[in-house]
Amino acid sequence: AAFTRRVSELADQRDAAANERDDAVRARGIAEAALADAREGFSERFMEARRTSETTIASLRSAVAAGVVAFTAAARERDELVRELEQATAGLAKAENRRDAALRTIRGHVVDRVVVAFGLGAKLKKRLALCFGRWKLE
Repeated sequence: AAFTRRVSELADQRDAAANERDDAVRARGIAEAALADAREGFSERFMEARRTSETTIASLRSAVAAGVVAFTAAARERDELVRELEQATAGLAKAENRRDAALRTIRGHVVDRVVVAFGLGAKLKKRLALCFGRWKLE
């Protein structure tokens, strides 16, 4: 009877151990499935974050390229305006030189006419020319 009882106890222990092992196997299966789901979810989130960052980087590159194009166009326009200003300044200098030459010519004609009209000599003509040189005819 003691032997039978002992065999029965060992059989119960074996069954309990088998049940614990089965429970552990089920728990391991559940944990592996949860881990696989977590990995898949992480992978999806990671890929989404990667796509978002790539989109952001592409947008930034596009914005930088547009900024470079705009800056280059502005620099080109500035250079063109500087050239136009230089040309206008040179044209103004030429016009001022022509005006000064015309004023000198007019002064010379006025001096000559005054000298002829009043019959002045060379000495007075020179003084009159000096006076006209100081006056501004406008």
